[in-house]
Amino acid sequence: MPVETRPLTHAIGAEVLNLDIAADHSQSVIDEVTRLVADRGVLLFRKQTMTPEQHVAFAQRFGPSAPTPGVTRYLLKGHPELFVIANRDEDGNLLETRETARIWHADHSFVEKPCTYSMLYCRHRPKIGGTTMYTNMYRAYETLSEPFRTMIDGLSAVHDLNYVPDLKNRKPRSAEEIASTPPVEHPMVITHPVSGRKALYVSEAFTRCIVGMTEEESKPILDYLFAHSVRPEFTYRHFWDEDDVLFWDNRVVMHYAPRDYDPDNTSEDNWRYMLRATIDPVDRPF
Repeated sequence: MPVETRPLTHAIGAEVLNLDIAADHSQSVIDEVTRLVADRGVLLFRKQTMTPEQHVAFAQRFGPSAPTPGVTRYLLKGHPELFVIANRDEDGNLLETRETARIWHADHSFVEKPCTYSMLYCRHRPKIGGTTMYTNMYRAYETLSEPFRTMIDGLSAVHDLNYVPDLKNRKPRSAEEIASTPPVEHPMVITHPVSGRKALYVSEAFTRCIVGMTEEESKPILDYLFAHSVRPEFTYRHFWDEDDVLFWDNRVVMHYAPRDYDPDNTSEDNWRYMLRATIDPVDRPF
């Protein structure tokens, strides 16, 4: 049966209408999902019910697991392939307060071989808020002027987890965690291996400076790109339902979680619990 979809917005995203993630799928279905996510950036699967084992098994159809480096205390016990995004545990017990993803980024761009995909599963959502936003980095690149595209094609930038402002609001990372994620360099413009399209690959979270320039010289260029890449017409904002799954391609999409719910509120109406799988490239990501 062909995979059926409908667009989420004009610029980005598609809802997949007829796929049960927990089921066993042929390679042709996996190939079609791979093509769709490369094209639309984000895929939405509603009303999914799956165990951690099924979550990991579906994610691994697209490549090996890529456990989040440098923040190991947030991995799911017994399932290190899954990263917990929550203010309560799965039994509803309060966890340490932490601000998560409050700044635009692509997952794992701060490692030498960044992850390709992320798959986020909503087990429990706040009564109010708890949304996630996505932006299309194909469009961010394609709508730059030709002289600007010419200037940044071929340039690289430094990505550094220890630089990200968002982490300053969390429990300090250990010396071992910091040492596990040294700064790395990536092209500012990548070509997606499936779609063949070019995409901008910088983020306000992890991109520190342009290689060969000082941070002072880099700042006006990067600040412009950060603002340009999240223009409203490039974006999609997802209002979660429980058992929603979002699957996205980090090479061509950035995301962030607005502070539209209060993680300090101890009410059960404010309970958020999500599990994220991340997937490494089989070879090179771009």
